[in-house]
Amino acid sequence: MGIIKKPLVKRLVKSTGRSGASTNVSLSTERSKPANRVEDITAWFYGVPGVGKTTLSGEFERCHHFMFEAGAKFLTVHQKTVKTWPEMRRYVELMEASDSFDTATVDVVERAYEMCFNCKCKEMGIEHPGDEKDMGKSWGIIRQEFMGQLNRLMRAKAVVFVSHATEKEIKSAIREEYTTIAPNLSGKPLLELHGAVDLMGYMSHDGAGVVMQIRPDDLVMAKCRPPDKFFSPKGDSLLKIPLGSSAQEAYANYSAAFRNELKVDDRYLVGYRVPKSAVVPRKKLK
Repeated sequence: MGIIKKPLVKRLVKSTGRSGASTNVSLSTERSKPANRVEDITAWFYGVPGVGKTTLSGEFERCHHFMFEAGAKFLTVHQKTVKTWPEMRRYVELMEASDSFDTATVDVVERAYEMCFNCKCKEMGIEHPGDEKDMGKSWGIIRQEFMGQLNRLMRAKAVVFVSHATEKEIKSAIREEYTTIAPNLSGKPLLELHGAVDLMGYMSHDGAGVVMQIRPDDLVMAKCRPPDKFFSPKGDSLLKIPLGSSAQEAYANYSAAFRNELKVDDRYLVGYRVPKSAVVPRKKLK
């Protein structure tokens, strides 16, 4: 006797959460649709102070800025200065319930982590997790709290993270130690947040203005997850986005790059080789 196949039906399953209350959950019945607005992606902008990271995020529609350091006092944006980590927890709750904003900006990430670090150390009654002989448990609690709140925010809204840039020494098993430019966040929080965002862009100055590198190379940590976005009109992968000299131009070019409509010179494309005569020594970050 053959196996009788039952028709595919939508089934609800009751599960019990930490609070003990039953929650109805169901499997998806339709494929998800990819993001079609530049504001829908979660991005991490980093660079030296004053390069235009916050002014770019300030151009995003329906965006609320959570400022962990002074830097937006001359911008006309929705913003709140975050003074304590418990305050940030409450702001996350407010954003989860808000219909007024589509995007949240966390500026800057490393100060947010420092605030979370100090708060959790106080809650645990310790001076520093490095002093505790607990097999890294204290470090894990801090990281879980930090990423837990950021993940809640990312599940509720698109997020723009902002960081300063720093130079890091990278040890590799297949090559000599080398220096790379990366956000000023260390260890596992850096790697976890890098894995969570859709795009990581390094903003810097070139001869024509500000550029954002969105794909990695040996010198720069970057990321571009959308498989069909950030290409030239001819279909070439963008390595860098020229952002111009104003916040409005930066947002226009960033949006056009997302839509694959930004016309650029070959020097902004992946695979472009800089002529040897044009190579200049890379300056250290200040």
